[in-house]
Amino acid sequence: MACENIDSDGFDRWSSACGHRNRAYSASGWTPCIGPILAGVLAIAATRETISQGVFLLACYSAGLAIPFLVTALLISGFLRFYQGFRRYLHLVEVFSGVLLLAIGGLVFLNRLTWLSGKLTFLNRFSL
Repeated sequence: MACENIDSDGFDRWSSACGHRNRAYSASGWTPCIGPILAGVLAIAATRETISQGVFLLACYSAGLAIPFLVTALLISGFLRFYQGFRRYLHLVEVFSGVLLLAIGGLVFLNRLTWLSGKLTFLNRFSL
C-alpha cells in the first residue's frame, strides 16, 4: 500500500492506514527487546519483600525506557540545526559508506577479514 496517495482535494486517504502500519512495524521491532526484559523485571519485582521494592524496580525499568526519549526531545532542535548544514555532505557520506561496505564485504568474501583486524590492533588501547 502506498502511503503517498493524495486525492485531488489534498486529503491523504491512506494516512490512517499508514499510521497503523508504521505503529505495527514499531511494535514488532520493540516486542523482542522489551518483552523478555519486562517479564524478568516483573518476575523479580513480584518476589520482593515489599511492594515498594517492586515499584522501585519497575520505576527504574520505566526510567530506562523514558530517559532516552526525553533526552532526544531536548536535543532534537540542536541536531536539526546541525543537520541543515550537514545535508550538503550527505551524498559524500553515502558514497563513502557504500565503498566501505563493499570493501569489507570483499574482505569477508575473500576470507581476509583477519587482515583488517590485524591492521586495527592499535584501537585495542581504547577498549575497556
